[in-house]
Amino acid sequence: MLKFGAPPPVGVAGEREYLDIAFVCQVPGWLVRLNEELPPGLALRREVVIGGQSPASIDQVVQRFDDRAVLPPAASGGPEPDQVAAAVDAFLASASWPCLRRRPKGDIEIDARALVPAGGLGLIHEPAGGEAPELRFTLLRGDGGTVLPVHDFLAALLGEALPEPRHCAITRTGCYGRHSDGRWLTPVEEVEETSLRFWLGRHLVG
Repeated sequence: MLKFGAPPPVGVAGEREYLDIAFVCQVPGWLVRLNEELPPGLALRREVVIGGQSPASIDQVVQRFDDRAVLPPAASGGPEPDQVAAAVDAFLASASWPCLRRRPKGDIEIDARALVPAGGLGLIHEPAGGEAPELRFTLLRGDGGTVLPVHDFLAALLGEALPEPRHCAITRTGCYGRHSDGRWLTPVEEVEETSLRFWLGRHLVG
């Protein structure tokens, strides 16, 4: 069984993605063998064996998504840099930012501001000489596991200044779960800590 944890939307690249793989038996050297069959540009970098524990799936653990978006330049129909800067300032200064998430099973209204933590939105650098603006942003899962897709967030942030959010070059740079002590950990880090607690519990208790 193979299951990606919260896979990125269509058209969004990922720098650090995670997946659960279950085998019916041990397969020595599976990481090397699988990488030999993957297409160029795609590779599995690391494995963490779960062992005798049964942690939650990656999709259940991840609560935070970090992204980078290169917007279309103004010459190609994208927003002017000053429009982007003004939208970012207005968003960060607002108490709420209602937006509509359109879904086949029914549209829902989401407060986008509540899903962006402190320090979770900004320009990567001030564009100059016709450069395309670049944004970094963090989106959290809302109550009940609600997720605001990145394209919907950019549409809500920039409005008519960005007529087609799917023309942005978006890369997900990381995803994290909230540890019980408040730290943000990658799924791999969370499994490592859970494995350590499981091992200590079996070998040191009693």
